[in-house]
Amino acid sequence: PFPTDHISMTYRELNQKSSQLAHLLRKKGVQPDTIVGLMVERSIEMIVGILGILKAGGAYLPIEPGYPEERIRYMFADSGAKILLSELSELSKVSGETEVIKLSSLIGELPIPSTHLTHLTHPTHLCYIIYTSGTTGKPKGVLTTHANVVRVVRNTNYIDITCDDRILQLSNYAFDGSVFDIYGALLNGAALIFW
Repeated sequence: PFPTDHISMTYRELNQKSSQLAHLLRKKGVQPDTIVGLMVERSIEMIVGILGILKAGGAYLPIEPGYPEERIRYMFADSGAKILLSELSELSKVSGETEVIKLSSLIGELPIPSTHLTHLTHPTHLCYIIYTSGTTGKPKGVLTTHANVVRVVRNTNYIDITCDDRILQLSNYAFDGSVFDIYGALLNGAALIFW
């Protein structure tokens, strides 16, 4: 399960909710290497959003809600993202060309899919883009594939994560350090705790 601030979600519930979102995103044209912005606080919705994007075949672009408007606009323009999943009611930081989907209200209202999506993603497809501060003053997008993520989490010789473990998700999800926290739990059946 995923306990967080008096809320928890089982892997079965997570699978169902992320599949619901994936079906919607696929209908909106998300496919391998399609970039989908995700601007939420650390929460269960964040994980549902990440997995829904990945199940649809897309790659996620994590955006810290507190980022300056100029940085957010640059990240969208540079990445080519046309869809944003968010919890925020004030979304003036993104351009009018971006389709904004409010994640929490959507999750409970989507129909439960009766079929699984056709798997489109390969290890060489994008998993996420994280923007660094950049040395030129402009943020630089770092492209990470699914194979890169699996390599970081599954082929370790320094830690053995099991379904009996709990992993505290401390890192901001728009920072590469969060990858081990999030996927260390998800790919090993451990509980992910939000702080």
